Amino acid sequence: MTKKLFITGVIILYLIFGAYPTQLGSANPYTTLVVTPGADPTAVLLGYGKFRNFTTENSWEAFLGLDSATGSSNDVSWDAQNTFAFTYSSALDKLNIAITNTHGVYSFDYLNYSTQVLNLKGALAYSYLSALNYLQMRIVVENHASTVVNLTGVMLDGNPLGDFSGTPGSSLDWNVTGYDLSAGFTLTGTLAFSGINSKSPEQNKVDLFMGRVDHEGPVSTNLVASPNPAGVNALMSFSATIDDTTTGLSMIASADYRIGQAGSWSPMAAQDGSYDESAETVEANFSAPDQHGMYDLCVKGTDTATNEGSTTCISLSVDDQGPITTDVLLQPSRVGTTQLMTVTATISDTFSGGSVINSAEYSLDSGQNWDAMQAEDGTFDEVVENVKVTIFAPDQSGTYNLCVRGYDSIPKQGSASCKPLIVDGEGPGTVNLDLDPNPVVVTQLVTVTATISDTYSGGSVINSAEYSLDSGQTWDAMQAEDGAFDEVTELVIAAFDAPGSEDTYTLCVRGWDALGNTGAETCAELTVKAPEPIYNKLYLPLVSKSTP
Repeated sequence: MTKKLFITGVIILYLIFGAYPTQLGSANPYTTLVVTPGADPTAVLLGYGKFRNFTTENSWEAFLGLDSATGSSNDVSWDAQNTFAFTYSSALDKLNIAITNTHGVYSFDYLNYSTQVLNLKGALAYSYLSALNYLQMRIVVENHASTVVNLTGVMLDGNPLGDFSGTPGSSLDWNVTGYDLSAGFTLTGTLAFSGINSKSPEQNKVDLFMGRVDHEGPVSTNLVASPNPAGVNALMSFSATIDDTTTGLSMIASADYRIGQAGSWSPMAAQDGSYDESAETVEANFSAPDQHGMYDLCVKGTDTATNEGSTTCISLSVDDQGPITTDVLLQPSRVGTTQLMTVTATISDTFSGGSVINSAEYSLDSGQNWDAMQAEDGTFDEVVENVKVTIFAPDQSGTYNLCVRGYDSIPKQGSASCKPLIVDGEGPGTVNLDLDPNPVVVTQLVTVTATISDTYSGGSVINSAEYSLDSGQTWDAMQAEDGAFDEVTELVIAAFDAPGSEDTYTLCVRGWDALGNTGAETCAELTVKAPEPIYNKLYLPLVSKSTP
């Protein structure tokens, strides 16, 4: 604590302290400053100055410090009129009181102010230094009708606050809000008293306080519901951060949650076990609603200054429906027995609850047995998943009902979506075999026609046809009569020269379908014969016999 005493007459106060009023007040819009009678009971008081023991006979007291228990007394020779300045400087980290009267100028410093606050008031109060916004003036007058104690011409950083008078036998307060004091301020004015017949320390006095008042509720952030979506009646947890560090720096007193706009509020617990900080992580465990739908899951907090924060909500999806399976695709959709094939589909919970897809499976026997499918991107972690599986087709011909279904994270099983899978292990049949001509003369051109059809043996497109004249030892190609093999039934044709030897030959025809299945042979006998003999006619002369 330092003290300076000047007995050089009345010195203009702003010459001592410089041009601080306009500099300190420049960042503060004056229109927000409010002076209100009384004290705010929620205010946290930090620094103070006190003028007491008023008398013009001797040197008495001016206090400076954190509160009446931790301040220091400084001697002042009072006069009936005393100009004063109560100053806080964040940059210099000190409080100062300066008093000027006919006896001289008195200046007292309270140094290392922030360290003193931290040591004496704690970390929370220390944090209030960055948010000072409250001044309080108190005038106490002894119970004597002739006593007068006034503060006149009071100004805050050059902004006029007015005149304030004590009433005999009372203690009166005024508070100043709506002004940022955190960087520093100077409260100036004149202390005048008269009619004092007792210098009892606390009977006639002026108290000046600075501190923090909190009229804003805490902010709720980081809302997390798990799981979300949740199943009907599922046990779930809900957490949030309730934070007053930017809205008042009060400690958090409580937090509550509700489900739905019409739901009732229920308490949440501090995650660390107690509400004792300006920011708290809060949590609650409860059962999800018993009806499918979307709900607002909301939280609000209250601070120790009894300010209730605004309600903050997230959406909670309650899901009692499984995902929908669409776009089932079999590649190919018609396969040969044991042929490799791929099944793909889309599993989506977008319109049935919004849950993440957890798994998918397929069945080849209308749902009697199920096997797993994979997510195409490698992981089941989205509301919509494309799934696939590569398998071997069954080893028996027939039409199978291949089904796909999915599960969400609730987990809820979705309904199956099915597609027919045709397994074709049979070759096409050959009918209407015709040889023209038959019998045929050796080396004469023969045309063979037939109908190749897979209509009753799998339904696959005909891929090729061939014929053989030597019991299947060698085969020669036939053509589709319409020029292309592209239908399930094809009329096929071939022409060849008949063998050069007379005999009866077995001519066989068979077809192939697009899946590589070979059809059974259909055969007919081809008779090859020698050509008819050519007879030359003998013409004899006609002789006429005459009778003599």
